[in-house]
Amino acid sequence: MGKKTSTNKLAFFTICLIAIVYLVAMILHLVGVSSLAVVILQNVAAILLLVICGICGWNYVAGKATVYKVLYVVVILVILVGIIIPMCI
Repeated sequence: MGKKTSTNKLAFFTICLIAIVYLVAMILHLVGVSSLAVVILQNVAAILLLVICGICGWNYVAGKATVYKVLYVVVILVILVGIIIPMCI
C-alpha cells in the first residue's frame, strides 16, 4: 500500500501545483505581463508533469517484464529528443 499511496499522493499534489501555475500564468497574461514569463511558467508546469509521469510510469513497470522496462526507456528517450531537438533548431 505504501508505494501506490505515495505515488497517488504525489500525482494529486502535482496536479494541484500545476493548476496553480497555469492559473498564475493565465492571470499574468490577462494583466499584460511579459509573455516570456507566461511561457516560462507553462514550461515549468510541463516539465513537472513529465517528471511525475515518469516516476509513476517507472513505478508501474518496475515489477513487470524486461520488455516493459526497455519500452519505458525508449519512450523516455523519444520524449527527451522531442524536447531537445526543437530547442536546437
